[in-house]
Amino acid sequence: MSAADKRVCVGIVAGAHGVRGAVRIKSFTAEPKDVARYGPLEDESGGHRFSLRLVGAAKGVLIGWLSGVADRDRAEALRGLRLYLPRAALPPTEEEEFYHADLIGLDAVLGDGTRRRRHAGNRPAGGAAGDGAVHPRGGPGRRSGGRPAGRRAAARTA
Repeated sequence: MSAADKRVCVGIVAGAHGVRGAVRIKSFTAEPKDVARYGPLEDESGGHRFSLRLVGAAKGVLIGWLSGVADRDRAEALRGLRLYLPRAALPPTEEEEFYHADLIGLDAVLGDGTRRRRHAGNRPAGGAAGDGAVHPRGGPGRRSGGRPAGRRAAARTA
């Protein structure tokens, strides 16, 4: 498994906020503010690292400052940038929980053993169930934040 495979997407830059370089962040962590809790964030390539300082929240997003971003043009240029953390930086899951990223490549299997499909890592529009989401394993189809996690199915390797 490569280093890139050991990273988890914990948020995405939704756009600029104001004229001084603040950004709007859509967090995929169970507790949204935790996106800034676990250390420096990386872009998808791993080539750029950012520290994130949160300063507020508005309309389903967090407002913050990314290191190296000093004006609105630079902040707007980052729109759509996915923010990653090393998997090891995240807290361990509790028993019967798992990270969404842990499901990628596993088969979804119904209780009677019928294989539904292989999980390819796709997300609903807007990334509502990002890689950083924590889901109860075999529970009532809800993740720790109380939002639906999808159909109930046991996951197993192919």
